Amino acid sequence: SSGINAEYGHWVQVTKSCDVCSKKYQVIEKFETLERDHYFLLKTLGQENRYSEIAGAHGNPSVKGRNPHELVVHYFSQLDEYVLWDLQAVYKDDFVAFGYTPHFRVRKNPYVA
Repeated sequence: SSGINAEYGHWVQVTKSCDVCSKKYQVIEKFETLERDHYFLLKTLGQENRYSEIAGAHGNPSVKGRNPHELVVHYFSQLDEYVLWDLQAVYKDDFVAFGYTPHFRVRKNPYVA
């Protein structure tokens, strides 16, 4: 095992950390479309004038303006197949719940010879 502890803090699966499936969300923000989703939410709330004050205020400033798909590929390419396999297994339910297909899909279990 790669030692991924998904029961701890930030890394816990969304489907295990809250009752996500029973809620009727009106907006779900995704990493790939975060800026657009923020604007949509603010506009829906009648607060679009606040967009410029919070746009890009989240996360690592070095990623601002970079293609989200390229960032995912870049970061996941730094992980070995064992970690990728474990991530895929740990977050399987989250991928299904939010309509994601992992970009790092590992087709063969590296733990089996």
